[in-house]
Amino acid sequence: MKRFFALLFAAALLIAACGADPAAPNTIRGGKTLSEAVETVRAEFCSRHAVEEMIAMPMPIDRAYLTDMLGIPEEQIAETAGWISMSMTNADAFFAVRAKEGQIQSVSQALASHVRSLVAQYEVYPVADSLERAQAAKVLQKGDYAFLIAVGVGDGGDYDAQVQEVIDDVDALFS
Repeated sequence: MKRFFALLFAAALLIAACGADPAAPNTIRGGKTLSEAVETVRAEFCSRHAVEEMIAMPMPIDRAYLTDMLGIPEEQIAETAGWISMSMTNADAFFAVRAKEGQIQSVSQALASHVRSLVAQYEVYPVADSLERAQAAKVLQKGDYAFLIAVGVGDGGDYDAQVQEVIDDVDALFS
């Protein structure tokens, strides 16, 4: 009987190991939902920089914005959470999209294209460091998740460093 359970346990470990790919995490550590994860990162950023919000005039991201404004087809989106700025003079955004199976490259490309369009927009209309924020923006891919990170507090702030802080916080959610 002990041998049976030992074999059963070994088989379960083998199945689990074969399905795990540490280079492409598909689950958020601690069983957090995507909404909880982005809220955790937001709270850490706000605490670190002593601000109430990481995004100026935040508006929750939704599927309509992703499809209408970023061109991501609805059938590629499994879940989304985060915020964009409602201000036309601000490039701030921090949101994540969990892509449906096999769709992450397309979703990541759409987010990268959006970053390029932000840079182009604020090259023409560089108000309140929006160009610098847009230039510092990054798209981070973690398994089936893509994060758009365009943040920055303080005029003339080190936006590259602030974006990197958010990247590090997101990385910590998947390690």
